[in-house]
Amino acid sequence: METVAYVNRDALPAGALIAISCDGAMGAAPEKVVSAVRETFRAAAEARGRNPDVAAAMVDPDIGIPDLVKEGKILTPSSAAAWGYSDGTAEGLAEVLAAEGLADAAVEEFAPGFWERTIALLTSPTASGILIALGILGPPLVLREGPLPDPEEGQSR
Repeated sequence: METVAYVNRDALPAGALIAISCDGAMGAAPEKVVSAVRETFRAAAEARGRNPDVAAAMVDPDIGIPDLVKEGKILTPSSAAAWGYSDGTAEGLAEVLAAEGLADAAVEEFAPGFWERTIALLTSPTASGILIALGILGPPLVLREGPLPDPEEGQSR
């Protein structure tokens, strides 16, 4: 199955990595992260027969490529397309589909359901912090109040 990627303008380097890993298309971190991402980009480019240095220049400003990107700058998708590294740029998914001859193709967009949204809420930093605080502060507060009342006797056990 042939894959084509459309990378939104707001996408982080992960979007470019997805595009490099596909058959066609394209669209400030600590050094340790930049290094890991740079090597991932290089490997993805090599797997698709693309220039690994150009891929690395998309995430690492320390990589300069003559006539393409100066050292200290990140390579942009439009510059990569003009240089022939990508298959071009598009304003939206409809333009990508039209360029690939798929203008009439059915497009299914993912929308998170109830359980995905619930899990995202419970694992959000705010909710996680509240749940951890309750877990830490709850037992001492219960112990401080003394024994629970016995509903049958109407008094403490």
